[in-house]
Amino acid sequence: MRFLLLLYHTISLACLCIAQSPIVPGAYILELNPIIDFSKHPFRTTNLHVQEFRNAATAANIHYNVRYEFNNPDIFLGLSIQVTDTGKSDAEMRRLLNAIPGVVSVSPVEVIEASQPPGEDEAFTLSNSQTLAFEDDPELLGPFTGGDLSSSLRMGGIDKLHKLGIKGKGIKIGIIDSGIDYRHPALGGKFGPGNKIAGGYAFANDRGAPVMEEDPLTTCYAGGHGTHVAGNLCLTSCNLTCIPLTYIVQGIIGMESGSRGFDIEGVAPEATIFMYRVTGCGSGGSTDALIKVFTKAFEDGVDIVSISMGLLTRNDPYQKVTDRLTEAGVFVVVSLGNDAAADPRQEHLYTGATPAIESNVVAVGSVVNSHFPTVYSANDSVNNIRYASVYPVNLTEEADVYILEDPCNRKQLEEAERIRASNMANTIFATPRIQGVRTCLFSFGSKEPGIQYIMLLMPESQNIFNTSRADPYSASYPAELSTGNPQFLFVDAADSAKLLQTYKSFGGHQKYKLSFKDKTLSSVPYPAGGLMDFYSSFGPSATRSGGLLLKPQLSAPGGAILSTTPLGPLGGGYAIYQGTSMATPYISGCLALLKSQFLNETQFELLSRLQVTSAPVQWAYNASMLAGTMQQGAGLVNAYDAIFSTTRISPSQLNIEDDKTRNIRITEIRIENTSNRSQQYVFSHTGAGFMYKSLYNNELNQMPIFGKVKFDLKNVTLPSLTSAVISLTISPPRNTTHEGLYSGFVKIISKTVNQTFSIPYVGRVNSAKCC
Repeated sequence: MRFLLLLYHTISLACLCIAQSPIVPGAYILELNPIIDFSKHPFRTTNLHVQEFRNAATAANIHYNVRYEFNNPDIFLGLSIQVTDTGKSDAEMRRLLNAIPGVVSVSPVEVIEASQPPGEDEAFTLSNSQTLAFEDDPELLGPFTGGDLSSSLRMGGIDKLHKLGIKGKGIKIGIIDSGIDYRHPALGGKFGPGNKIAGGYAFANDRGAPVMEEDPLTTCYAGGHGTHVAGNLCLTSCNLTCIPLTYIVQGIIGMESGSRGFDIEGVAPEATIFMYRVTGCGSGGSTDALIKVFTKAFEDGVDIVSISMGLLTRNDPYQKVTDRLTEAGVFVVVSLGNDAAADPRQEHLYTGATPAIESNVVAVGSVVNSHFPTVYSANDSVNNIRYASVYPVNLTEEADVYILEDPCNRKQLEEAERIRASNMANTIFATPRIQGVRTCLFSFGSKEPGIQYIMLLMPESQNIFNTSRADPYSASYPAELSTGNPQFLFVDAADSAKLLQTYKSFGGHQKYKLSFKDKTLSSVPYPAGGLMDFYSSFGPSATRSGGLLLKPQLSAPGGAILSTTPLGPLGGGYAIYQGTSMATPYISGCLALLKSQFLNETQFELLSRLQVTSAPVQWAYNASMLAGTMQQGAGLVNAYDAIFSTTRISPSQLNIEDDKTRNIRITEIRIENTSNRSQQYVFSHTGAGFMYKSLYNNELNQMPIFGKVKFDLKNVTLPSLTSAVISLTISPPRNTTHEGLYSGFVKIISKTVNQTFSIPYVGRVNSAKCC
């Protein structure tokens, strides 16, 4: 049986974040008062509060079925219900529920759905093969060596920590996601105590229906998000540890017995992982399951909870549950979302998702990988044509190339159908990557017998801000790739131009040939490498009292990330995804590395280490200024510097309020020299992008409008193991025309060890008159 996976990379779950938050009709989350004094009770869990509610609901003539019970007073007491009284409106039912004694709050149960990947504007229906579960003995392709597959680790100093043996040993991380294919050799191949994936639970099945099962295994491709997230966090190089296998690809015997997969590692490969499944195979989960998961993670004793999903509506239970987890010493790390766009003239402020926007949650933004991981070469008689694909083309003879100049033109598609019928096995179909190309090619690529390869040619692009330069986000390969049938090959704009010119000069189809004998893996520098990903959502977060909270707090590599996916006849066990979903386990892994070295430090202290040692990044459309802190937070994380820095600084972020008169903030910063020698520190300030809340007259959404910082001292010298407090005054920019946010970084530079520390800030300006 042949399974079809058309353009899988276009529908993989790069972030489980949704544009709206639909509710489950008639379903409610109820927080209940405890019936007993738990401080005097020998047991920490009981459902007496549920029994009391049942009695009161029966007396009030409310009929319902229980979805979940929440019985841990340290996290959340209550239950979620599905009301069976169909004759009552939502408002009436809320009124009745709130009137029951002991009910603290009533919240809707919301749906968590899988979204399109960042930047995709074309909707697709999952093919049946993606929702099938593959339970055969797993196989991996490969081995694949070469390239620069550790580029994302190097960006955050992780490679240097691994060389020192710092890999997160002894730290427990709970991942809340779509489950995991722990059969993957790079993820340990097994499940249970003593294994890399040591525990977890499933609160949703393949269809997304509520369940309570002890096994979080996911083997469907559409449920591969969790496997990719887990791999980014903890995978181990299969070239080093995996069991040798002999493999066959498309009927052709591959390499001889040997290790399989790619030579890559996760951020914290020695951490212990617990996976909690809350979504199905391309189907959604529910927010009441999340509360159940938070409780289970707490009871399992995890140190860090990593969540790559969110909602755009603020829900009271999230705030309470995340607050209680944090108070109990558990880090809660959440992706901020993928709701921005590659357009510097769109309004992006306050686009972060819940629960990332909550006060005690570490929200994460995404940075583009410095290198695209997997690029291979084809050759014609004149050119070397590079193409991006997870795996190389498996053709032994020269291939014909047929170019569809317009993939949506019916006559051209009919001609392509004729060619496919006559020479499908040895023909590469190529077409420009234009708007609508996936929809136009869907029926062409899915017909039997299936074609093997489609080559997408990237167009030239312009930087909106500087038309003499290419757009950094669209000038190269798409940051999301997977395998499938057909397999898609992406050619960048420069090589696409060479191919088209040579194809034409040789006389076109049947006269122009490509050879794919070279299987060498390479990684190429990415034009947007090291910049904030275009889709990464913006903060800040508005507090419930109207103040500001810096969001995201940190950013990490999340674009063009090669990691594990479910095994099976199509996926091959690896894919390249993009999203704040991929950046979030990176930060969770960094926190695991730090916590393994500083077991007695608080969450605030560990987060401060990461923030002040992060590196601010430039704005993608204007290299002369830094991206606003409402986009990047403290900047690109560097775990090595966070661990080995000999300076401690607090606070590690500043939120400035507008007093509607002068908007001046006077604050104090504490600097501690933890080294065994004196250090001299000097102080400076670098402004970052200013963003108006509303844009007019084609304004850019980030502008070089900066505030000012005045220090009470120009420098200070601290003897070993001493500290000092400096005062500074932050003033807003002048001549702003309407409400907006200004941002920047307070810089503290140790001249002695040549290390720069940065404290991000964000402030509000209501109008030009305020200053």
